[in-house]
Amino acid sequence: MFKKIYRTAVYVMCLVAFSVNAQEPKQLFEQAGEYVKKHKYNEAIDLFTRVIESRPDYAGAYYSRGVVYSLLDKLDEAIADYTAAIKLDRGYSQAYANRGSAYYQKGNFSEAIKDFDSALMLNPGDADVYFNRGNVYLSQENYDRALADFTKAIETDDQLGQAYANRAQVYFAKKEYNDAWRDVTVAELMGVQLSPAFLKALKKESPKDR
Repeated sequence: MFKKIYRTAVYVMCLVAFSVNAQEPKQLFEQAGEYVKKHKYNEAIDLFTRVIESRPDYAGAYYSRGVVYSLLDKLDEAIADYTAAIKLDRGYSQAYANRGSAYYQKGNFSEAIKDFDSALMLNPGDADVYFNRGNVYLSQENYDRALADFTKAIETDDQLGQAYANRAQVYFAKKEYNDAWRDVTVAELMGVQLSPAFLKALKKESPKDR
């Protein structure tokens, strides 16, 4: 299979709804968020750890530290923190989504799909999760399910240019070349750079003017 075009996972810091009685953990949490914005990730991890030590019952602190670990490609640490956040808050859809992304990066597709399923049960309007689950199915060459997920992602957010690009690859694999060209055209109009190898293969199988 040709190189796939993946959309970078969206990591959202939970800097808003931090309700604590003690002022110090709140200040530490907010300062950690500022460090993240400045890409000072090690400093952010240190502060999130201090928040966790002060408030071990706060799921958002584990989640946010997990986000930083994800940004550093420390996937095992990220998974551990997302898991801790989920244990504290079973309705934490973004924690499931991010843990699913981390599992996907580690090649653990079955666990990734489970987490994406859970995230979508909690938040069925999350286009990013449909897109990411579609990537798992595409990696598994489960083209029908990949097609369904990329289509759902597009229906939910029609500005996801890379969802069109990846769906084009699914159509190519299914030998539905006209549909592949249609999605290629949309993706290119949206500024997505597709794999030259993929475009060459598509032109070879379906050498038509667009």
